Amino acid sequence: RGRNTGYAYEGITPAWAWAAHIIKSPDIETDKDTVANARKLHCTIQTGMDKLISWQVGMGAEASDEIWNGKSGLGGVQNAADESGLRIDVTQHQMHATILARRYVYQDEYAAFPWIEAHRAKTRKAQGKAAARDGTQTEEI
Repeated sequence: RGRNTGYAYEGITPAWAWAAHIIKSPDIETDKDTVANARKLHCTIQTGMDKLISWQVGMGAEASDEIWNGKSGLGGVQNAADESGLRIDVTQHQMHATILARRYVYQDEYAAFPWIEAHRAKTRKAQGKAAARDGTQTEEI
């Protein structure tokens, strides 16, 4: 879409957070489709929010400002890159989507890539089972 889709990320981000939770959970077996869907949601959030953030008025990102700190702006959000008019509903949806992305997607080292830690945990679990079965010791991953 060529217009602001902040409203969509209000749903996409929690969907990704839930998928990340499922993947990270040691008690829940995940399949490759769950991991693939989480990756696709993450990519969608990353590329979509990058575009939307550039439409925030006075952020500096819209002009590729080298000194922009990534946190401050003047306010307002455009509905499209070539529309100067500002609407409060567009701003509210995008800001809510931004808050959700900052809270759930970019919270820690593994937040953006939950499958890494999930893979490590499942590998450790499998190695532990094999070691118990064979009576051997395995190295920590």
